[in-house]
Amino acid sequence: LVSLASRHVKFLKELHSQGVTLRPPPQETARRYVELWLPLVHKNPKVELVPPLDVAWYWHCHRLAPYRYAKYTTERFRLKPGVFLDCEAPFRFMRDGDVDDATARVWADAYPTDPLFVDMAKDAGEGDHPLVLGGFNVSESCARQAMFLWQVSSPNFDDVNFLKDGAENYLRFLKLRCKVEEMGERAFALVPTYQIDLMWHTHILA
Repeated sequence: LVSLASRHVKFLKELHSQGVTLRPPPQETARRYVELWLPLVHKNPKVELVPPLDVAWYWHCHRLAPYRYAKYTTERFRLKPGVFLDCEAPFRFMRDGDVDDATARVWADAYPTDPLFVDMAKDAGEGDHPLVLGGFNVSESCARQAMFLWQVSSPNFDDVNFLKDGAENYLRFLKLRCKVEEMGERAFALVPTYQIDLMWHTHILA
């Protein structure tokens, strides 16, 4: 979990550096995610597919609502019980010029007229229509999660010992949460620290 959390932070920083998290995803990205990417993942369960830059952010934020994501994908693709539309490379994405032969081959075979990479700047500002899948607003999730990077950008989050402490604190948090839930309806809500929240997000996505 510690190494994955480190990769998670780097993933968010890279998306930010590419401008992905600085603006709402354009409509073309929504189409590519819903109509192209998710069906591609469904049809190729044995291939470790790495999403293109624009699609990676939508997929990331959708999967951060695991029950909503699982419900939507299960109903849409009629998945059998216990089968999930999983992400084999949770903190990776491809930019134009990157080489991932498996993804490029599968994409080209499925969508010969749709390029794997698009010019995101071309469609900037066209994200006024929210993407809602199975009652879950993925666009709002993207807006919320865009702020999360700033909560995990201090030098502490580059320190492996700090991350190890975070993993231990996350386990304590889960145990405490179970105890609070046993207390019933009058129990108070637990709010995780950002250190714990990073581990929680990473655990959901991994």
